[in-house]
Amino acid sequence: MKNLWWGAALVAVAGCAQQIPPTGGPKDVKPPVLLSASPPDGAVNFSGKQIELHFDEYIAIENLNQQLLITPALEGGFTYKPIPKGLRLNFNEHFRPNTTYSLNFRNALRDVTERNPVRNLKLVFSTGPAIDSLGATGTVLDALTLQPVFDALVGLYPLTDTLTFNRVKPYYLTKTDSTGGYQLENLAPGRYRLAAFTDGNNNLLFDQAREKIGFLTEPFDLQQARGPDEVLVSLLDQTPNRTLPLRTTALSVTIPFARGLEKLDVHFERPADSLAYALISPRELRFYRREGLTDTVRAILVATDSLGRTISQQQGIRFRERGRRDNNTAAEATQLSTSPRPGEAIGNPVQLVLNFSKPIAVFQRTSFKIEEDTARTPSLPDSAFRWNRYRTELTVSALLRFRQLIRTTWAKGTFISVEGDTLAAGLQINPVLNPENVGTISGQVSGGRGGVIVELLDENDKPFRRLVNQRQFVFRNVPPGRFGLRVIDDRNGNGRWDGGDVTAFRQPEPVKYWPELFKLVANFDLTGYNFQLD
Repeated sequence: MKNLWWGAALVAVAGCAQQIPPTGGPKDVKPPVLLSASPPDGAVNFSGKQIELHFDEYIAIENLNQQLLITPALEGGFTYKPIPKGLRLNFNEHFRPNTTYSLNFRNALRDVTERNPVRNLKLVFSTGPAIDSLGATGTVLDALTLQPVFDALVGLYPLTDTLTFNRVKPYYLTKTDSTGGYQLENLAPGRYRLAAFTDGNNNLLFDQAREKIGFLTEPFDLQQARGPDEVLVSLLDQTPNRTLPLRTTALSVTIPFARGLEKLDVHFERPADSLAYALISPRELRFYRREGLTDTVRAILVATDSLGRTISQQQGIRFRERGRRDNNTAAEATQLSTSPRPGEAIGNPVQLVLNFSKPIAVFQRTSFKIEEDTARTPSLPDSAFRWNRYRTELTVSALLRFRQLIRTTWAKGTFISVEGDTLAAGLQINPVLNPENVGTISGQVSGGRGGVIVELLDENDKPFRRLVNQRQFVFRNVPPGRFGLRVIDDRNGNGRWDGGDVTAFRQPEPVKYWPELFKLVANFDLTGYNFQLD
């Protein structure tokens, strides 16, 4: 009797307390073995609401609600509790009649000493006279990187006219393994749609704002084993873009957006009320106060986001009333960053990009110089300077024949922001790019259904350079290193990769990679990187 009480107590604490294995002897690497189940695996005509599993040793139960996959989906929930060397599940509702059920426990059950998981524990039974035996297999990949997606939910949905993955849970479901592979088993014949998504909150519903999703374009009639299929998942946030609560100070009004913007137009109701403004980040629009302005400025914002969706709204812009503290507070100093950065080599023609943290109201061009030394300072034409529409980015381009160093200088007062602060005097030195220290990578793209985007990737698969609509492509002045190539079939010609549309069942734009990384050495040209798109 004492031994039975001790065994029951051990099971009761197995799921919440850290067990200390006995000292001495070889390490236990053997997982628990299932001795019996009720109903047994493969049972038919099951009519109960309780399931029991019995093992050859005591088990710990971990995250059963997340780990246990039950298909088809249950209409009611379940409770569970440990029993000596086992587990009992009690279901709130009866199982559907004439239906095959599969319970996949994944990694929910382990031994209490070394935490060895029970391997491939799956229980199949039917409430009717036969076990359904159809299956579907495939692989889930990230649509842009083409890498396997682990632990994605793969769902099979009975075909209806109103099916939406964010409102309907899958009837059959499984999760992908470390290779992105999935296997749906014990399926009944019928017409279905198949989708896969990264179910981060484990609610079996697609959350379009946070989760990636992929799908088969067409529904199918399942009458025999299907697969393998390839499912490409991507982030398809189709929720309308919107403005978030404004941030207002005495000097500026910042309007955040829920999604990043690619294009923005501002139309002021009265031209006399026009304000300086800029996108200070892809998701933030900032307006700057003008002296003498006291009333609310009214404008219409027309913004296009990263999905190509347009938001148009009327916007009132009112700055906070100046207080005593505001009168004694100076505007935040303008920050500058450059590309190339100081010390990085610049090729010929020279192209230097200056990025400012706020719009520049005054630019004294004669105080800005690019020179090889103080004795050689070429005069740059107006055409060498190009501002972006917000006057936050200045591109300086010139054909110069410098040999060693490029000195860029500007005096104090060369750049004055819309808030009246002046950028301090500056000096930037860059070496002249030596062609013998770099190389080129070239090839061509054939086929496809639209424009093309060619991306040169670093050895970590991060974009290093990109070319748009250049089927005969050449990447020049590339430093030595290991690189890859990616080509995007830009079917809608918008110059970016699009991840598809889940509401229209439109697939992501196709992507193709060069099969392996390659090495570029200095003063060498790599050619023949040719791609054929479908």
